[in-house]
Amino acid sequence: SWLDVNHLNANAGPYGNGTSSSKHHHHHSSSQRQPPAQLKRRQAKRLQREGEILRYWVQASIACTTPGVFTSDAAEVSVASRGVIAASASIRPSLKHIAQRIRDADDRGANKIFGPVMKMVEGVLKKLFLSTPAEVDQGDALRSSCIKFLEIVCLCCSGKPQDASSRRKGNTPDDFSLEDLPAGHPIITRESLESIADYAFSALRGLTMMGGQVKIDSNLLSDMLLGESTGLPTAPVVSILKPAALGYLELESNLPSSDGEKALDISIDRSSL
Repeated sequence: SWLDVNHLNANAGPYGNGTSSSKHHHHHSSSQRQPPAQLKRRQAKRLQREGEILRYWVQASIACTTPGVFTSDAAEVSVASRGVIAASASIRPSLKHIAQRIRDADDRGANKIFGPVMKMVEGVLKKLFLSTPAEVDQGDALRSSCIKFLEIVCLCCSGKPQDASSRRKGNTPDDFSLEDLPAGHPIITRESLESIADYAFSALRGLTMMGGQVKIDSNLLSDMLLGESTGLPTAPVVSILKPAALGYLELESNLPSSDGEKALDISIDRSSL
């Protein structure tokens, strides 16, 4: 308290003894400065609280996108929409927190939140590409929020464009890209996130050009289970995005060529997002 700082002058108030001397102000501010060890402990405790809050946020989104929670289809779609919105809001700060953990050489802390984040992404993608007929009949509210989340995933797992004119106008300090992820973690690497971005962009481009959804063949579910058995947190996400991306690429290859009169005059690449 100010009483402890100004114990030499009992008549001094909380803002000093009333003088405007810069020397006294410098002495007062230096006496309030925390020791480096104490400041480091406070930062570590703050990072721990931040991780707990983000983990609760992500777990809540996972619970909302888990199928079979409600018997009513309308109620389940409504709750799933809230889960997708929560996922869209929490993925960027979660990835920034993971990057900070890796930067601090805390691989265990990074894994503790990276696993739930990938499970959250998996739940949203299942709502988009493996939706039930009841969810399709409820309208486009859930589907549109899932597509927006897919765009966010593609942006977060991609690098920043080299050309400044190609960058998004809404770029904020809270955005995340591959350049923000430090190296050194055995599992959370730029290559693993880059593979997610490649398949996510192919699926997003297919949705933009052709509309609708690519349904994943039920025969591919065994491949999805095989991907989950590898133990990598990114494997279930890739196993959902890869069939959808390949399906859109196959449809795109059957479109009229660019020299034809009926060709679609659409040029989309990842740098234009």
